[in-house]
Amino acid sequence: MRKIIVALILVLFGASAFAKDQVTIRYRPGYPPPEQASESAELIVSRSGSTVGEPTEVDRYFTEIRRILKDGKVPPQWGYVTIDGDSIQVNISLDEQAYVLSFSYVGNNIALPPNPSAAEKRIGTAIKAIVKLTSDRANASFGIK
Repeated sequence: MRKIIVALILVLFGASAFAKDQVTIRYRPGYPPPEQASESAELIVSRSGSTVGEPTEVDRYFTEIRRILKDGKVPPQWGYVTIDGDSIQVNISLDEQAYVLSFSYVGNNIALPPNPSAAEKRIGTAIKAIVKLTSDRANASFGIK
């Protein structure tokens, strides 16, 4: 009976009944002076399992990731990385859709090309929102507010 119910859920709700989503953010430093140490970091938020019941915090997180990508009209691949600069790569897997977003940053801002287009500014804003949302989600997972 249980197998029939699971099969029915999958047929009725399609791919949304089971999700396998992940956001990975990798920070890579530029080349530090020889007398300084460097730091790399990686942050992963993932979800797998049923999405049929009441939405959880991680379900809401991935719904928001989808909204940011859609509203920002973010292409599956985008990047602007400067030579020797600090960089961040954001890999996003949402069911079968994958995104690879790579960028340099200066201070707390994404480095955009000189005279960025409206699309580049919009994508930069979306990426900053994804990085912040992911950082907030990780903090919440550890009970940090």
